[in-house]
Amino acid sequence: DEGGIRVPAIVRWPGVVPAGAECAQPCITMDMTATLVAAAGATVPEAHALDGADLMPWLLGRKPLEPGRTLYWRRRTVNVPRKIADVRSKAIREGDLKYHHDLLRKKEYLFDLEDDLGETKNLLKTDAETAARLKKKLEDWEATVTPSAPSEGAAVR
Repeated sequence: DEGGIRVPAIVRWPGVVPAGAECAQPCITMDMTATLVAAAGATVPEAHALDGADLMPWLLGRKPLEPGRTLYWRRRTVNVPRKIADVRSKAIREGDLKYHHDLLRKKEYLFDLEDDLGETKNLLKTDAETAARLKKKLEDWEATVTPSAPSEGAAVR
């Protein structure tokens, strides 16, 4: 449920994207959609705004990525025959802090990824205030995006 935080992305576009550039800024899969739309010179209707950030200005060396960007994600359990797509876990990453709510196991976690990249030390009890703040921020984000599932309110499967 780490959301691919430590998965590198490689972009190669000879003559457009400068070779050898590196960035440690976390990005999210949704950024790829926004970036590909921008690279194609296309636009998205305002009513269908994309959740991701356009990485083209950074890829072209024109602008640094937004520092301290907060990332959010949800993971679903999908049962196609029953038409169920319930959220099984959700998380927020703010800087090096990651709050993870595992709905399936009914557990919550708080990790400091700078000190604990392997996510072995749950800081939930020792830093309950930070966990509560991140949980609230995650809930606020969820209120602004597409509902979590067609079977909203159903038991997690």
